[in-house]
Amino acid sequence: MIAAGVRIFVCTEPLDMRQGFDRLAHAVKLKLGEDPQSSSLFIFANRGATWLKALWFDVNGYCLLYKRLQRALGAMGLL
Repeated sequence: MIAAGVRIFVCTEPLDMRQGFDRLAHAVKLKLGEDPQSSSLFIFANRGATWLKALWFDVNGYCLLYKRLQRALGAMGLL
């Protein structure tokens, strides 16, 4: 569950899903102009929008969620 008041950013530029914590945090700085260690949630997708990664920072460090979608977000009109 996402806490109330959490800002959510979606990167609209496709990313290589092989990227890990550090490269995604760097992408947050470069592509979104945000602090990756804020309490915000950052969402990234691959070119076909069939894979998603969500990055956020909590008191212990970075957290990463990796999701494979059964249907592409673009096919559903969401990206």
